[in-house]
Amino acid sequence: MSKDDSSGSLGWSSVWALAAGGMVGGGIYTALGVVVSVSGQWAWLSFVISGIIACSSAYSYIVLANQFEESGGAFIYLREVNKKGIAGSLSWLLLVGYVLTMAVYAFAFGHYLSFSFNGGPLITRLCAIGIMAGLISLNLAGVTKTKKVEIAIVTLNLLALIGLAIIGFLHWDTVKLVSGIEPRPLWSAPIGAASIFMAYEGFQLLTYGYTELGIIMTNSK
Repeated sequence: MSKDDSSGSLGWSSVWALAAGGMVGGGIYTALGVVVSVSGQWAWLSFVISGIIACSSAYSYIVLANQFEESGGAFIYLREVNKKGIAGSLSWLLLVGYVLTMAVYAFAFGHYLSFSFNGGPLITRLCAIGIMAGLISLNLAGVTKTKKVEIAIVTLNLLALIGLAIIGFLHWDTVKLVSGIEPRPLWSAPIGAASIFMAYEGFQLLTYGYTELGIIMTNSK
C-alpha cells in the first residue's frame, strides 16, 4: 500500500479510517435500539455473531480484491466469473439497501438533533435533509479529498465508544440488561445480529474504490 498521500493515494491511517468509519460509524447507534428491543439480554451475543460473520466476509473480499485488482466490489467479482445476471441483481439490491441505510441514518440522527433542541417534526425533517446533503457532498468529493475529515470523525467516534464501553463495564449489572423489557429467548440473538450487520457491512467500501485508493496488493509466493 502506498504511504504517499501527496500522490493522490491514501496512506494506512486514511484507509483504516475509511473502513472503520464504514463499520462503526452512525449505524452502530441507529441499530443499537433495534437490537436491544429484539434480543434483550442476548444483545451482546448478537454483536458477537455479526462480528464473526463480518470478519469472514471481510477476509473473502480481501482475497477477491487481490485476485481481480479492480474497483467495483462484488459486482466486478461476479462479472469476472461470468455471473452477470447475479451481478446485476446484486447491484440493484445493494443500491436499494444503501439508500435505505442512509435514510435510516438521516431519520435517526434527525430525531436525535431535534430532541436535543426540543424541536418538532419540521426541525426533525430539516435536520434529516441537512444530514443527507452532508453525506452526499462528502461522497461526491471523493475519499482522497475528505480523508482528514474521515480520520477526525472516526477517531472521535471510536474514543466516544471506548469511553462508553469503560463506563458500561464499571457499572456492569446483569439485571440492567433486561430492565424495562421482557427477557428474550436465545434464538433472538441471530435476529438481532441481522440488524447489526447493516452497520458492519462498511468494510466493502474499500473494494468499491480500489483504484482510487491507490492500493497495490501483492501476493506472497
